[in-house]
Formats: sequence, C-alpha cells, structure tokens
Amino acid sequence: MPTAVEVVRDHRNHYLDRKLARSPLLHFFPGAYRIDINALFAGIQPNLPVANPRDSGVSSPESLIQNLLGDRLDATIHNVRPAMLKRLERIQKAATDSIHSTGQHTLYVGYPCVVLPGVGGRTKLAPIFLFAVQIVTSAQKITIKRIVETAEDGTKTPSDAIFNRLLAAYIDREHGISLGADKHEIEITGAEIENKIDDIFGPWKTCGRSFEYPNISSVPDRKYLKTLDSEGNDPYVADYAILGLAEFTGQAMLDDLDKIIKMLDDGIECPEALTSLIRAAKDNPNNEAAEPSGNYSKWLVEKSDPSQEKVVWAHKSNILTVLQGPPGTGKSQTIVNIVSDALAQKKTVLVVCQKRAAIEVVHKRLSAKGLGELAVLVDDVDKDRLREIRRIDQIDSEFGVSFSLRDRRKVSDEMQSDEAKIDKAIEALNDKKDGTRIRYGDIQARLKNLSFLEPSSQWTTGLKTGIENYLSSGIDRKELDRFISYTKELDAIAKRLRYGENLWSESSETLADDPQKRADTISYAKTANKLSKEFSDGAINLQHDLSTQWVAGHPWLQSSDSPFQANSLLPSQKARQHFSEFQRWLGAIREISAFNPKVKPQELTNSLLTGEIDVDFFRVLEQDSHDLGELIALRAEVKEHLLLSIADQGLKHKRGDWTPEIHAMALHSWRRDLFRRKAEGLNYAPQISSLISLVLVPHSRKNGNWILQVF
Repeated sequence: MPTAVEVVRDHRNHYLDRKLARSPLLHFFPGAYRIDINALFAGIQPNLPVANPRDSGVSSPESLIQNLLGDRLDATIHNVRPAMLKRLERIQKAATDSIHSTGQHTLYVGYPCVVLPGVGGRTKLAPIFLFAVQIVTSAQKITIKRIVETAEDGTKTPSDAIFNRLLAAYIDREHGISLGADKHEIEITGAEIENKIDDIFGPWKTCGRSFEYPNISSVPDRKYLKTLDSEGNDPYVADYAILGLAEFTGQAMLDDLDKIIKMLDDGIECPEALTSLIRAAKDNPNNEAAEPSGNYSKWLVEKSDPSQEKVVWAHKSNILTVLQGPPGTGKSQTIVNIVSDALAQKKTVLVVCQKRAAIEVVHKRLSAKGLGELAVLVDDVDKDRLREIRRIDQIDSEFGVSFSLRDRRKVSDEMQSDEAKIDKAIEALNDKKDGTRIRYGDIQARLKNLSFLEPSSQWTTGLKTGIENYLSSGIDRKELDRFISYTKELDAIAKRLRYGENLWSESSETLADDPQKRADTISYAKTANKLSKEFSDGAINLQHDLSTQWVAGHPWLQSSDSPFQANSLLPSQKARQHFSEFQRWLGAIREISAFNPKVKPQELTNSLLTGEIDVDFFRVLEQDSHDLGELIALRAEVKEHLLLSIADQGLKHKRGDWTPEIHAMALHSWRRDLFRRKAEGLNYAPQISSLISLVLVPHSRKNGNWILQVF
C-alpha cells in the first residue's frame, strides 16, 4: 500500500503532466491573443513632441519596458495602426471578461523569455517573469499600465512580478535542474532583473544567455524555432517581450503540493484534515451517489439539475469529492446546496478558496437564500479571529428552534406528486419511440413551419388511412426525411411539367411502351391545333349554303368507319377540299382521344359546327404534348411508390405541391400516435411552468427557513 507521501507525489506528478501539456506559459508564442512588443511599433510614425512631457509617449520597445519596470509604471504609444488597435481592444476585452467570470487577472507582459529546444521541433517558448498590466486604447493611441496595489496610507506600488513556476517544474522534470527561485511572486525592478536572472538560472550551467536589460529583440518566426532540436541546440535566455493573455491556474496548487511533500519527507506529522484526504485517495473507492428517499430529506436551496444534485449526494457518500467544470456550469450553486444540506444536518462547514471573489459569490448566494445569518466571512484570519469566534458562539445560541416534520413531509409529498407529473410530461415531450420518431416539440415546430398546425379539411379519411398504413410499415424519422427530400425533387419536376393542369396528365399508359404511337399522337395534336386555327379564322368553311350545311353535320360523317362519300354531294371543288380538311381534323382528334380522355370528339365537333371552337384548348394540347414523354415517366414513378400514389389520387388539386401535405399528414399521424401512448404526460405538459413556479421554487425558499430552524 502506498505511503502518504507517495500518494501526494503521484498526484503532484499527474497534475503537473496535465498542466505542462496544455499551459500557454510554456507555449507563449505570439498569436491571436499575444503580441510581440516590437510589433506594436511596426509601421508607425515616430512619436512627436507634445506640450505635456508625460504624454509624449515612448518610441521604442526598450523605452516601453523601461517605463513599465521603472518608476513610471506606464507607457503610451502614439500613431498606432487601426488593425493593431482592434487586436489590443480584443485582448483587453478577453482579459476583462476573465476577471468578471473567474476573478483572475490574465493580461501580462512576459519578459524575458527562455527558448527550450525540443525533440522533433517541439520547441517551447516560456516567459520567466510576468508583469500584470492593463491596456487603455483611444484614437491612434494606446497606454499600457502596470497593475498597482494601494496600501492603507494611500501609497501605490506595482504588483509583484510572477515567476513562471511551470517553467521551473518543467526544467526540474526534463533536465533535473532545480532553479534558484524560492518565491512565486517577486518584487523586482528593471535595474535588478539581470542579477535576478543570474541567481535563478545559476544552477543551470548549460543554459545560454542572450539577454541584456533593457534590450528587446523580435521574437523569431515560429517556423525557425521549430528547426531547433535539443540534440544540437542548448536552451537560452532571450530578450523577448510579449504582451498577451496567460492563465496561472494551478501554479499555487503546485506550490502547495511541493510544501506538503517536503513536510511529509521531513517527518512532520500530517494535520488531521490532510490525513483524511490522503486516506480517502488511498483506501476508499468511489461510492455511488445515494439519493435521499423523499424530498423531506433534501435540503437544496439553489436551483439544480439532476447532474448537480448527484454531486450533493456523492459528497454525502464519499470522504472526498472533486467537482470540475468551466465557468457558468453551476459550481457555485452546487457548493451552496452542499453547504445548505450540511447545515440542515447541524454540521459546521468550512469553505476556503484561493480567490476572494469566488468565496464572496458563495457568501452572497447563501445570504440571498436566507442563510447569511449562519455564514461568517473571514477576510483576515488573524485580525478577524476574535470577532468571528464571538459571532459563531452567537449563532449557536440564537438558532435552536425546532420545526414540524409533519409539515415538511406534507410538502414533500406534494412535491413528489408534482415532480412525477413533470417527469411524465418531460418523458412525453421527449418521446422518440426508440429513436424512430421525433419529439413532440419538434413535430409542432415542423407543423408550424408547414402552416399545418391543424389537419386540413381536404384530407379525406381514405387519404389519412393510407398515410397511417404506410407509416405503420416501419418508416422511421430518417426514412421520412429522405422521402420528403425525394418528393421535393418530384414536386419541382411536376411544377415544371404543369402536372396539375397539363392536358395529358391522364393520358393512357400504353403510350409509355410505344414510342412510335407517342410520336404519332404528338403529330396528331399538331395537326388538330393547325386546322383549328384555320377553322376559327374562316380559312376553312364548313357551312357553304343552306342546302349543304346538313352534309357537314350528318351523323354518318362523324363515324370513323362510315362508307358514305360526302364529296360527291358537295357543290364545288373548294367545298370538297374544305370538307377533306374537316375529315383530317376529325381523324386526328379521334386518334388522340384513344389515349387522352380529356379529348372528346363529339363535343369538339359540335363546338366546331356551331362556330364556338376553343382554339386555346388545341394550342395548349399541342404545347403540353411536347412534355408527354417526361410526363409519362413522372406518372410511372409516382405509381411505383404507395404513398405518392395515394397522394396523387387524393390530392389531385395539389399536384406539384405534394411535399408539405405529405409531410404534414405524416407528422399529424405521429402526433396522434404520441397522444394515444402518452396522453397523460402531454396533458401535464402545459402545467410544468406553474408547477415549478408555484410549488418547487417556493419550496427551495422554505428550505432556507427550515434550515435556520433546524440549526
């Protein structure tokens, strides 16, 4: 079994590996959020003299670093390019956002730097010291200011330079050299920096020096740095200065772990709190989070989701619990819930944090939930000791009132009932039927986009039944989406062919198998259209005089197999010629009618003889005939698919616009099925908001009052 010091050392090494792999403090190359100081002066005019010498600005990287590390503590650059101004504004905004979200300062000038050649071009560039700064921008001007600390007497001093502890840890691990730095934060000026570098890097004899204050060289191109190999190149200290973002999370942790290891190595007895943590890591497996039975055993005062509640229960089941997450994921709320649950058990809780801002967040949240009277915020462990001890004694004497467990159980039962309703509603709303369907909310959203929230009155029972039968064959969401994409393509073809109005939409399928018949039919349509125009214009006259009018209208002449020869009865060659054209027109429409039910010879002949022939009908008939081949192919494709065939017959008025109708009918079918299976849960769905606002949220407020009574 590992010893305590082995456990801590193993954790320290594992922690260091993670930090070294990701930390920008070992990869401090210029980029989107880091700028070589020399680049600030690129392409700008020299700073011109001004009336106020303090506003004259700096004209070189060397004068900038002298100002920052000297007495001035700020440096102004004039005539900065607009593009550089925008970069600096973006960097300052990111630094400000970091302070608001984490309470940590992240904007620094790194100077000087160490170049660490690696294997395979994995060269590292690490700042030795980092000086906290802020950037103030205005039109064509920037000012870089050191962060200062104000003493009680009003004296302002620059914040200490931060020594790059990760750099020291990396050198110790990779080169076996312990640098001569015993502090994480160092008070240093520009005049002292060379001597300090010599002291720190003195033990590392193979590390070269290319640094002389206040010189600043441009950072080499990253491609060049990648050519440096540890086999042929020694590390060296370089006079590079880089302005940008750097996060120091974890460096203080490394310091603490090193101190603990030294303490254990020296045989100093472990404090009880530390011993319990080490024992937890050594001996105790992770226990499953056991959720308390009944809401009366839950003392949560902050809103929480199941994953956050699981942390509270895991904390009760384990000696040690680690909670990690980026900003905004609810860590502070979870800590408040852990504290409130412990207070309800009459336990004393100590909350510690590296940053004051973070501990203030927890304290404010506890106060907002009515538990501020049980919380004592310690600013200074020495100055506040007596005052806080008295306050703790006062808390013990003030809060000791009991409360009715029966009332709490009653509220708990109400909550469980309402939570069960909410769970049913959520389960119904999220139901996907084993992933084959889409959720209720998505169905509603799609129907709204289709403008079919309610079923269309034009959907017949037979049509809806056909759709349901098709879907019941096992069509899932992905297949439906693919089919909808397919119908959109067919809709585009149908619209182009005017499938809904095309005079050949109902033409005989026999034309599909006989190209010659199809060509002949198109030719007949052309003939019928040409002669119809001539009839309408009077170029061909079938009513020559009263004595021959009966001949043109004789029933025998309208029969294709009539042996009656009309030409012998007509009075002139012109009349006989005109009548021959009539017979050719009549033969053409008879041929067409064999394949197209919309062409009716008897009706068309009657309209011709009464002088009411519809010329536009024959014009469109010919035009539409040119798409006859594509139209027949479209009909064949529609007929092959059951759902399209159903839609083609039930939605003839929607030909060319099937997609939204079919899509909507399928979604309504799934919605009806969902209601059949999850009616109870869907009925609860509209109540979710009121159940939460009227029952669950007030209960979390009551928890605070109950905890005060319990305590």
